[in-house]
Amino acid sequence: MKINFIPDRVLKLTDNSDLLGTKPYSETIFEIVKKCDGNKNIGLFGSWGSGKSTILRTLENLIDENNTKKTGRIAYFEFDAWKYSQDDFRRSFLIELTKAFNIDYESKLKKLLYNESSFEDPKQTKYSLNWLNLPNWILFFLVAFGFWFYFQDIISVNQDIKAVISLLSITISLLSTATSKIINSYKVVVKESKIVEPERFEAIFDEVITEITTKQNSTSKVYKWILKKLKRTKYSKIVIVIDNLDRCDDENLMETLNTVKNFLEHNRVIFILPVDENGISSFLSQKTDNADEYLRKIFHLIIRLKVFSNKELLEFTNNLNDNYALNLTNSSIRIICQEFTNNPRKIIQFLNNYQSEMWLIDEQSKKGYIDGDVIKNNHSFFIKLLIIKYEWKDLYDEILHDKSLLTKINQVITNLEPDGDGLYSIKKTNVKLSDSQRNFLFSTQDIHCLKIEPFVLNIDLDKDLPDDIETFIRQGNYHGLASYLEDESISLTDEQLLRKIDEVFSNLTYKHQEYEFIAIPTLKLLIDFVLDDKQENFRSILKENHKEYSFLNSLFRDSRLTSLLEKFDFERLNNASKWFLENINDDLFNSLVSYLKVKFIGHSIQDDENDRIEYFIETFKDTGKLSVIKNEFSNKLLGKPEGVSKIDSIKDYTIASQIISNAAYKSLSKKLNDADTKGTYRLSILCLDYTLNNAKDKASRKYIIQYYLSEIVDLYNTDNIAENVYPDYESYFTTLNKLLANGLNLELSESLISILSNINNHFFQHYTSNFEEEKRLEIYTSFFEFVKNLMFYAKNFKSISYRTSYYERYLTKDISSKISLKINAILLEDVDFFAVYDYPFSSTLISFYEDIKKPNIPYGKTLLRMVEKTSDDKGLSNSDIESVILRTINVFAFYLETPDIVYHPRRVKVTIAGRTKVTHP
Repeated sequence: MKINFIPDRVLKLTDNSDLLGTKPYSETIFEIVKKCDGNKNIGLFGSWGSGKSTILRTLENLIDENNTKKTGRIAYFEFDAWKYSQDDFRRSFLIELTKAFNIDYESKLKKLLYNESSFEDPKQTKYSLNWLNLPNWILFFLVAFGFWFYFQDIISVNQDIKAVISLLSITISLLSTATSKIINSYKVVVKESKIVEPERFEAIFDEVITEITTKQNSTSKVYKWILKKLKRTKYSKIVIVIDNLDRCDDENLMETLNTVKNFLEHNRVIFILPVDENGISSFLSQKTDNADEYLRKIFHLIIRLKVFSNKELLEFTNNLNDNYALNLTNSSIRIICQEFTNNPRKIIQFLNNYQSEMWLIDEQSKKGYIDGDVIKNNHSFFIKLLIIKYEWKDLYDEILHDKSLLTKINQVITNLEPDGDGLYSIKKTNVKLSDSQRNFLFSTQDIHCLKIEPFVLNIDLDKDLPDDIETFIRQGNYHGLASYLEDESISLTDEQLLRKIDEVFSNLTYKHQEYEFIAIPTLKLLIDFVLDDKQENFRSILKENHKEYSFLNSLFRDSRLTSLLEKFDFERLNNASKWFLENINDDLFNSLVSYLKVKFIGHSIQDDENDRIEYFIETFKDTGKLSVIKNEFSNKLLGKPEGVSKIDSIKDYTIASQIISNAAYKSLSKKLNDADTKGTYRLSILCLDYTLNNAKDKASRKYIIQYYLSEIVDLYNTDNIAENVYPDYESYFTTLNKLLANGLNLELSESLISILSNINNHFFQHYTSNFEEEKRLEIYTSFFEFVKNLMFYAKNFKSISYRTSYYERYLTKDISSKISLKINAILLEDVDFFAVYDYPFSSTLISFYEDIKKPNIPYGKTLLRMVEKTSDDKGLSNSDIESVILRTINVFAFYLETPDIVYHPRRVKVTIAGRTKVTHP
């Protein structure tokens, strides 16, 4: 694009050049000037750039044309108040006025305006040595005196001393005399400004105007001096324009207005003051009680420039576009002259800026720094952005920080309401729009471009990437991005994509204003990429270079992420968190844990909370991280045991122990026996595992034993004892057999003892020749084991009679060899556990031992142990002992090659050693 700068100069309006139709103002003012003699102050009111200067220049040209006539000539003088704002207005005004009419060089007039004083300034005075000023006779006298003093014998002193004195006197005299003559001082003449008294100023002004406009004689020294030096054309009146008045500081503005009103009114002078009415009214409102009244006193006539219509400005801008080959589109022209400004000068300045910017863009595009086609294809948006850049710098800076700001504004601009200060706040940003900004952005909201980097960057590193890459990132469009990665015609790599995600995220979270907006799509993309088997390369790069992407820390470590996680698929979120935990860090996992605690493990109740918790447990059970929810999960379990205990995962103690505290287990064990506790069966399973793995916690063990014993009572009271409930009984018996151990000292209720007796009777009654060993063996053996443990650890269940009722009578029936052997094994433990007593089952066991059809060795072990423990008054009788020993010898001989038989000789040896007599068969 060729640069054709539009000159911003004051124009002489002709019918062809009057693009905005302002020449009639000049003609009107000229007619006013012609018709009146003077003593008029005219205010030309219009905003900056509205054409006031052009109107006055055209007025001057009209006056020049008028002055070609011999009569009715009008003088024209323009004074720039701003140019001389640092000097006294009255003095500067008179100097410039006389200069305009060729009288500014005379010293007499200047003496009226300045003081001149001559004084020696020590800082500026200069000195110089002048040897020509040294008098010759002084030199002769001093030399003569020196010779005379040396050769005369007036004083009796040494000749050397006389010589020194003579020379010193000559030297001192010479220096003291010569110094005053040979050093010249030059005084500095300082000219000081003289404040012109109002009355004197008025008189001088009157005489100068009189000289310019008449041929009358005057006795004034000034007038005579002017008359003598100058011979000029006389004018009938003079037009004085004081321009740029509204640019002056407050003091000069007030002084000038007061001077014009009070001291410069003249019957042959017409003052024209072009000012910005809004600016001067605002100033006067601060200085006076009534600004409008003050203006009426200053100005006899006010001409207000009409506001240019949109159509006029549109035509004006179109003409500039054509005349200077700017190649602006109709949409761009509309934005400039209708939505941006109604000021012609501002339009010209903007168009010049536009040409510079377009030239820069062409140069950047040639070097490959940016994609110039993007700007050319979005020309109107470029104009819009350029207007913001030059008109509202702060807003433009915000756009640079947040490149999605215009998108956000577009989303809310229609419904924006002003706050108490009349500003329009944009949510999730620090931006507050003024009325003009809001109106401009509202009317141009349809002119938009999502990718603004080419418009604002020196080098667009992503110029070769598809424009909608950033859009896909903002939307979390995984499939769109994945398709670009797969498309070989598009140079998008996984590294570029990660860098772009990092860039977009960082831009939108600047000052943490848009975290929620971008966090959700960013996390969605990460989840989709790490869980898609096809994206192995993406995962590898992310794993290797994750420290380079700051958005990961910003995304995962922000506390606001916790509240956003509910928008994600819970299972995929867990799986992705595990991937990040195993490959990068635990930041996302920690956010997930916080979300889980608040949403599902806290006090809230969700329909699917158990499913969510269980999925989390199953996902992370092998990571060693489950303990992070131990406190919260334990509290939830204690508060809602009937619900939480339904989670299947915690049935596995290796998992449950990671998330349930020992204190919680103890509390739950105690609650098992509370009547109000619900869901005790599932809790009992939890407590059972804990108890079996924590043998030292005897208190909890007693609680759970009491629970299962009470369950037997409840079961019996409900269903009595029958085959259909055998499995339930067997389960209780088996469980209690695991729990009953050393260190316990239980006391059974009478009801339980009675129920056990009834159960035993039931089993005994069904222990007949029709006994189905394979089917009933487990229930019987578990029951016998249970009874044994009660005998061991219940202080009120140790009666010897129980051995007969629960064991010996089953042996007597001898229906099932397996049952008999089980009872024998139990009796062996019983003999070992307790102190010796009279064993009621000894005869039956001896008979089994002597029966060659039965497995002798198991019974022999029990009997030999009984023999060992027998004392003088308790245990086996001597005859029973002899029978056992003799049978043992026989068994040894018979089963000589049986490994287990080695046990017998040792036992027999010990036994015989304690006996004095053994009868051999």
